[in-house]
Amino acid sequence: MKKSKMMKVFALILLSSLIVPPSAVVANSIPDEQFAFSTPNASESTEGILVEDSQFLRGRFASLQSFTADGNIPYVSKLTGLFNCQKYDDVNCGSDKYILYLAPLGFCSDTLKFDCVKDVYAENESGAKLLVKFLQEFPGKTAYDFQGSVEANLPTGSSTFLVDIPEAPHQGGTKYLVSAAMEGYKSFDQTTFKLNEMRAGIFAVSLDNQSQIPASPLQSISYMRGGVGAPNYQRLAFLSNNQPASCVQATRSICANAWPIPSNIKFGVQLKLRTKISGWLHGRVYTPTANLTIDGDGDQILDVNGYSTKVPILYGWLPVSKFTPELKNFYDMNPRLSDGGTGTTTNGIKVMLHDSNGYTPKSFEEAVAWIAALSDKASHAPTEWAIRTMESGPGNNALNSCFNKKDNISGIVSTNATSFIAGPPTFNSAEQSLDYKVAAPHYLPNGEEFKGTYTLSIRSDVARCLYGFTSAPISAKVSIVSATGNSSVATTALNEKNGWITLTANGFTFSSPTIKVKLTQDKAISKKKLTISCVKGKVTKKVTGLTPKCPSGYKKI
Repeated sequence: MKKSKMMKVFALILLSSLIVPPSAVVANSIPDEQFAFSTPNASESTEGILVEDSQFLRGRFASLQSFTADGNIPYVSKLTGLFNCQKYDDVNCGSDKYILYLAPLGFCSDTLKFDCVKDVYAENESGAKLLVKFLQEFPGKTAYDFQGSVEANLPTGSSTFLVDIPEAPHQGGTKYLVSAAMEGYKSFDQTTFKLNEMRAGIFAVSLDNQSQIPASPLQSISYMRGGVGAPNYQRLAFLSNNQPASCVQATRSICANAWPIPSNIKFGVQLKLRTKISGWLHGRVYTPTANLTIDGDGDQILDVNGYSTKVPILYGWLPVSKFTPELKNFYDMNPRLSDGGTGTTTNGIKVMLHDSNGYTPKSFEEAVAWIAALSDKASHAPTEWAIRTMESGPGNNALNSCFNKKDNISGIVSTNATSFIAGPPTFNSAEQSLDYKVAAPHYLPNGEEFKGTYTLSIRSDVARCLYGFTSAPISAKVSIVSATGNSSVATTALNEKNGWITLTANGFTFSSPTIKVKLTQDKAISKKKLTISCVKGKVTKKVTGLTPKCPSGYKKI
C-alpha cells in the first residue's frame, strides 16, 4: 500500500451536523492549540481547505480490523464486511483477510516490554534534566485493545498516556499527553504485517470535565472510501449535540484540552521498537536530534529530542463562484482531487472540506493554490512537538543505496512549514544540491510575517556516500529560492558531530520557497615532491620526497 493513498484516505470525516459557532474558534480565551473547524451555513456550493497535521496524533486509539471483499485487489475490490479483532488469527481475523491496525504505544512496563515508550524526558535552558512522573494511561483500556504478535510483526494496541512535569508549567497546568502510535496493514493471503508509519508527539494538556463521545474505529463500511485498504478510523471526539470536540484525547467524561507548549524546554522521547523502522524522519521539532541504536533484546531504541515549534494552519472556506483562477485551474486539472474531500450536499448545495495532508506533489500544489486564495494568511498557529517516519528514499534509484540503510535512520528533516513534500530532500544532480520544497502562509493570524525554520540532520556516512566525499571536513551553502526564482538570505549554521552533519536555516519567509543545500569539500592540495643532493666524502646521493632529508652521515649540498 502506498503511503500517499493511506494519507489521503485518512481525511477527517465531516458530518452535516458538525457545526461549531464561529465564536468557538476565534475567542481570545481559547488558544490556537484548541482549534476546531466548523462547517459554514452556505447559500451556494462552498469548499474549504484544512492543512494541519497534528490531527494525526489526536484521538489515538487501538484498532485491529479485518475486512472481507468481493475480490483481493486493494482500493478496487468492494468491501462486504468488517470485524474487530482482539488478536491476529482470531475467528474472522486470519491470514486470508485484509487487516489494518492502529497501535498506540503505551509506557513500557513489566507487561509491555517492547513496541512501547521507554522514556519521556525534559531539560531546562541550562541543560538540567527535569523530573517527569508517569501518571496514567489515557484514555486507558477500550473495547478495541488488541494483543500483538512478534511473528506477524504486529505491535500491541495499547493506550496513549499522561505524564506530569512540575518544573515545566504551561497555561493549563503541568500535565502532558504522550501520543505515539504505529499504523500498518496485512494484505490478502499474507502472514506478516507491514508498517506504514510511526508518529509520536507531546501535547501540553489540562483535563477538563466534559461529556463527549471519544474517537473510535467506525463500525460501518458505508463510511469507507476507496474500497478495501482504506482505513476505517474516526479521529474526532463528538459532543453530545454532535458538534466536534477540540479534545486532543478523551474519555466519555474527560477532555484533554491542548495548550501552548513551553518554547524554552527541550522535550524528548525514547521508543523501544521490535517493529523496526528505517529511512528518514520528519519533525515538527525545533533543532531536533535523533539517534537509533539496538539494545540487548535486539529492539531498536529511537531517541528524539528538541524544542516545540509554531506551525501555521491553513484553513478557510470559499464559495466555488469566488475561486481564484489558480484554484479553479488546479481542480480542473486534477478532477480526482476536486472530489477529494468530505461533506454533504443539501438541496443541491455542496459543502466540502479538502483535507490536503497527503504530502504528495499534488497535495503540495493544492495547498499553494489555497494559500494564495486565502490572502496568504494563516487562520491559527499552534505550537507542536511531533516526529514521524517518512518515505525512505528519493526517486533516483542510483542514490537509494546511500539513503536506504536497513535498521537505521538516514536523516531527519524538521520544518515549521505548513505543507511540504514527504520524503528526504531530493538530490538535484544538475546543481549538486539537496532540495526541499516547503509552503506556508506568508502571514500569521495577527498579521506578523511568518519566519521559517529548517533543520537537516544527515548521517555523515550517508552524505559522504551521496557526494563521494572523503573523511575531510564538509562545508555547506544554503539558498532559499522563492517561487519567482528570487533568492533570500537566512541565518544558517553547520556542524558535524558524533557521526551526524546538522544544518539549520532560520528566518526565511514564505509562501512556497525551495530550500537548497549544497555540501562541498575542499580538494586536497597536491604537494610537489622535492629532490635534494647529499654528499658524504666523494659519494653523492639524490633524495626525493615531500620533505626529503639526507641519510645519516650525509650533508645537503
